[in-house]
Amino acid sequence: MIRKNIFIVTIAVVLLSISILSSGCASFDVMGYTITITPSNSSDTNVSDDVENLAHVPTITSTPTPTPTPTPTPEPTPRRAPITNYIKIEGHHFTPSGDVEILVGDTVQWRNFEDKKNPRELISEDGLWDEPIHLNFMKYHEYTFNETGTFAFSLMYNEMASQQKITVI
Repeated sequence: MIRKNIFIVTIAVVLLSISILSSGCASFDVMGYTITITPSNSSDTNVSDDVENLAHVPTITSTPTPTPTPTPTPEPTPRRAPITNYIKIEGHHFTPSGDVEILVGDTVQWRNFEDKKNPRELISEDGLWDEPIHLNFMKYHEYTFNETGTFAFSLMYNEMASQQKITVI
């Protein structure tokens, strides 16, 4: 800090000399400080006499140069609150059929609408759960998707006919 102050004073003296010689007001940026030199009101135009006698000393003002404030990055607007998406299991198929697209944070609920004698086994082809999920009539399984990606599901014993992909964006 002392070194910085000595440097600033040295620069100010140099600038003071320049200012006295040019007989005008000057401002300079030095290491984050604005140095303003204002000459004295002297009617004497002999600069060398002023310097020798130090009769008229200019005013030196040092003010910190304001640091620019960074513009904050705006937060993305939330798309919507998470929801639950319902998928029916009926007739060895998923309804809605085909691919389903959901948002990160959404939950999917698979519910078995088969008659009481036909339980279904829900399989996660991507290993979201280890064992097939056993679903009796009107029972359901929920899963909340917290990562983006595409995930495949099927029903045991009918994997090819009952495949469904859920894409999480």
